[in-house]
Amino acid sequence: MNTKAKISTACDLLRNTSLRYIEIAYSLGFSTQSMFIRTFKCETGLTPKKYREQNWV
Repeated sequence: MNTKAKISTACDLLRNTSLRYIEIAYSLGFSTQSMFIRTFKCETGLTPKKYREQNWV
């Protein structure tokens, strides 16, 4: 799974589940939560926390 696909899946999980960030990170193959947050912010311009706050369904 490439990075864009991982972030797309992460966006879906952040919008539609209450999984913790670390659970999402590990389920998508990121080695650390900080790597997940850094990659997510680079791709979306938002941290996972901000993204969830703005897009919670």
